[in-house]
Amino acid sequence: MHPCLHQLLFGILAALFGAGSAHATLSQVGETPNILVLVADDMGWEDNSLYGARNVPTPNLMSLATSGAVVETAILTAPSSSPSRISMLSGLYPHQTGAEDMHIPLPKSFKILPHYLKRAGYKTGHMKKTHYGPHAEAQFEWYSDNLKDFTIFLDEAGKKPFFLWVGFNDPHRIFGENDPKADEWTDKTTTRHP
Repeated sequence: MHPCLHQLLFGILAALFGAGSAHATLSQVGETPNILVLVADDMGWEDNSLYGARNVPTPNLMSLATSGAVVETAILTAPSSSPSRISMLSGLYPHQTGAEDMHIPLPKSFKILPHYLKRAGYKTGHMKKTHYGPHAEAQFEWYSDNLKDFTIFLDEAGKKPFFLWVGFNDPHRIFGENDPKADEWTDKTTTRHP
């Protein structure tokens, strides 16, 4: 991998995962790790058992965490989907890309992480919710809205390293006073992350 790409990738991973707080680093996993990024709207650390929530079991996330990086510190650049996702993929603040508000796409003059990873030999793909606009979407090689197609992506990647971004909207604003399960999902049993 080109040294500049290595630095860019590490910088973006550090921005995504918080510098020094991910359990695995590029030097530990090798020069070309497979990269799976899971992004969920409105999901915080108290919404899964990986970070101590006792009332929301997430065994599959726990399983993934045993063989990958665990994010212990993360800071959003924006409180809404489009600018936040574009920041994560570009490594830039929303005001630097001009995509500062919801549903404003990435301008054509910007390259994002999949562009550089593809040039480094990665198979790049994204699934489900995107919210970064057609120019950003075109920088990925593969897309599906169906999670069952994950194996198709893996088959197409073959022996190449892969980068797959999966945008979930499942936990997006599901709670509220009119939600019949609201009482089941309270803070009463949540353990604060140290």
